[in-house]
Amino acid sequence: MKRILIYGMSNKLGGVEMIIKSIIQRLNKDLFCVDIILPLGECLYENQLDSFCVYRLPLWGNKPIRFRNELKRLLKQNSYDYIWINLSVFANITILNVIKKYSNSKIILHSHGSSFECSNKFKRLVLIIMHACYRRFYLKHANLFFACSKNAANWLYGKKFTAQQNVMIINNGIDISKFSFDIRIRELYRKQMGIENKHVLLHVGRFSEVKNHIFLLNLMMKFMNRHMDFILFFVGEGELINSIKQKVYSMGLSDCVYFLGQRKDISALMQMADIFLLPSFHEGFPVTIVEAQAASLPCVVSDSITKEVKITDLVHFVSLREPEEVWIDTIVECTKCSKQRGKELGSELEKFSISNVVIDLEKQLL
Repeated sequence: MKRILIYGMSNKLGGVEMIIKSIIQRLNKDLFCVDIILPLGECLYENQLDSFCVYRLPLWGNKPIRFRNELKRLLKQNSYDYIWINLSVFANITILNVIKKYSNSKIILHSHGSSFECSNKFKRLVLIIMHACYRRFYLKHANLFFACSKNAANWLYGKKFTAQQNVMIINNGIDISKFSFDIRIRELYRKQMGIENKHVLLHVGRFSEVKNHIFLLNLMMKFMNRHMDFILFFVGEGELINSIKQKVYSMGLSDCVYFLGQRKDISALMQMADIFLLPSFHEGFPVTIVEAQAASLPCVVSDSITKEVKITDLVHFVSLREPEEVWIDTIVECTKCSKQRGKELGSELEKFSISNVVIDLEKQLL
């Protein structure tokens, strides 16, 4: 049996946490035993990790010495075949040093983004410098290199390293059957919401700067000024949610922009919607776009998102540098496509079946 220690999951159930959780829950329990490191504090999804051994360590950025000592103790008490580090920037050199000194484990690096989030400009500059300095040490000592997309690989490992075919792309897999278009669910949800005759826009993601929520509010203002019957649903939580709610109120959009919070029925909401929107400044490989395509939901997304998300013809890229009217026209045009939902999506989507992703991953780890 292979023992794996997972590092890099936060206490919030974001995209990275969803992907890692989906993978480890499906690994063959007779072949793999998985332990997880989480930060101290309340974890919003810990009840979903009952079948795993969870260790709580302080955040490296807050208490680096205590982090080092507790990780050292953990590795001296347990032997792992793999330590799987999920990250978006090479800043924490401590974990690498401790692993090399106190463990014989193979190191897996997994890139989940094409950049990283940091609103503090000085701190961001420091992290970029650390990333450049520490990259060669990580590349030298790690054994397996994963990424959710080629863009994510280029960002973390560098284009030269990625071009040498050292990186395995781990698709952000989903349960495709769960998202298959169902007209009954669509009609039920639209009736319950009282939106049978509306054009429904949907955005799923945490409330942070990178998701560019203000841009969506500006689009909704233009729809309202044109007297077009569009409404927007936000799904998710995050540090900026209150400021976005205040912005909705001050812009007079309370009758056409709604906040649904954290939801477990994402697949049903995607049946309900007409268009999925994602105007992010950058992303690794957003699993929400895979889910939307599995639900036959047309997607209008920023061209800063990797082109690898275009698994089907349902994805339409628009530059954030384009006038907002271009986004409006694209969205309106896509509403015509939403009437053709449920048609055959093609075999390419099968590559993103979580079952197939796990099978390929198990072969790599055995």
